Amino acid sequence: MPRFALVMVDDSGGNAFDYELPEPVAASLQVGSRVRVPVRTRTMLGTILELRDTTEARGVKPIAEVVSAEPILSPLLIQLGKWIADYYCCPLEAALRSVLPNVIRKAQIGHKKQLFARLAREVSVEEIEALRGKAPLQAGVVEFLAAAEKAVAVAELAQQCDANHQVINALVKKGLLISEDEKVERDPFERETFVAAAPLELNEEQVGVFERVKAALAVSLKFGVWRLAFGVEPRAVGDALALDSAAPAAGSTPNANRQTPNAKSDA
Repeated sequence: MPRFALVMVDDSGGNAFDYELPEPVAASLQVGSRVRVPVRTRTMLGTILELRDTTEARGVKPIAEVVSAEPILSPLLIQLGKWIADYYCCPLEAALRSVLPNVIRKAQIGHKKQLFARLAREVSVEEIEALRGKAPLQAGVVEFLAAAEKAVAVAELAQQCDANHQVINALVKKGLLISEDEKVERDPFERETFVAAAPLELNEEQVGVFERVKAALAVSLKFGVWRLAFGVEPRAVGDALALDSAAPAAGSTPNANRQTPNAKSDA
């Protein structure tokens, strides 16, 4: 298990430092996790870039707090940040800042909480029937929770049992229910309905463009022209297409004096 982490500290001008992984959370931390780390006399937010077994640094301090053990940045996004930093000659910290939403950078991530209710104890059939004579809605809630055998959102109880908060509070006061807030995962597609679609087919014009790009990528492997990575670089694609059109036919001898696009002549 790794013992140290290379952490890119926010607003540090691109500086990354080694920190010790606290033993209780060492197994849960991953590349891309957000943490708070001590920097001189204060703590600062940072992102784990690497997990290491050893470190050559002296006096390594432990991570002060785990903001999000679940990775905020995937390895692909970190790779994208490194590509941006290399291409635009900017600090990696500035590049990663561009792919992190502001609310995450400032650790203002809020978890959605919802009120759940569960049975405080096992309720007998006789108790439910006795309760049904006085408060049928309360009896319906108890019966529903007994069948569910787990905590149920109060909002769902309102739909299934026509029980409002007064009904739930009355059962809590009687000692039959326990209500408490629980963290729930946000589902951005909760209200969406997805319908299976047939595979899409390229039209004639799209097929032509795809074939030209595919040929350009093949040429790029041979002549060292940039390949498509995180976006389409118009100049690179244009150069590749120019190379493709100028490439020698199979079996012919290429001109050794021909220059690749954008090559500077010594003349």
